[in-house]
Amino acid sequence: MICDIPVFKNLQRFVLHAPISVNTWVEAFGEANCRSLTEFNLFNVLPSTIDFNSNTFTKLLENRNSKFTLYFRMANETAYNDAVKLLEALLGKQFTTLKLLDNSLSGLKKVIVAVGCQTRYVRL
Repeated sequence: MICDIPVFKNLQRFVLHAPISVNTWVEAFGEANCRSLTEFNLFNVLPSTIDFNSNTFTKLLENRNSKFTLYFRMANETAYNDAVKLLEALLGKQFTTLKLLDNSLSGLKKVIVAVGCQTRYVRL
């Protein structure tokens, strides 16, 4: 189990750049009880990277603390639009456009999808 490895015991932020797949990481963190993890950041993401099912995704989100953020920074606008649709289907919730300088989400469990200045989110 990932959180049994000493370096991961107090992990707060996990970042992947241009991942080919995140399924293994979503499964590992979903099964782990890493309550210290508050940020899972994915940068330069394509929709094909979002290769996990809703059960795996739900498990990841349920096992996190109340301040957890899953952040997808998409590679381009097409990827952004496709990812929003895919994640809405996985979560069964609609994403909302985030206005610039909106701090109302600080400290809340959420999933964020962004490209350039466009950002959408869903509170969990």
